[in-house]
Amino acid sequence: MDPLNAEKNLIRRVHFLLLVSILILSLSINLHAEDFEILKTDPQGQMAVIRNPDGRMKVVKTGDKINFHDSEFRIVDISDDRVVLQSLDNAEKLFMQVVRGKQSIKRIRKDIKRLPVHGVR
Repeated sequence: MDPLNAEKNLIRRVHFLLLVSILILSLSINLHAEDFEILKTDPQGQMAVIRNPDGRMKVVKTGDKINFHDSEFRIVDISDDRVVLQSLDNAEKLFMQVVRGKQSIKRIRKDIKRLPVHGVR
């Protein structure tokens, strides 16, 4: 392998590893679980009772919109132990889940930007 191809392969591998590490970091960012609290879910009726950050309870169902951290989300799924929210621009998905009495919120984002790789065409 000539030195130019070896350098291109190395740059591609580094680029790939950077993208993978960015993806892994963005897959599981904990948000403040106390912002919303899941009180009760009804998976068959696709409804849930949640407590807003201001302490008010609200009945929500699949398709409802919720404002969360200055973004608007739509409820896309309700199961026994979780409520799934999708941002209206489809760039982000939130999983509000209750496991053994503790609530967590996980976020998955689709905002990985391609970094320029110099010298590789």
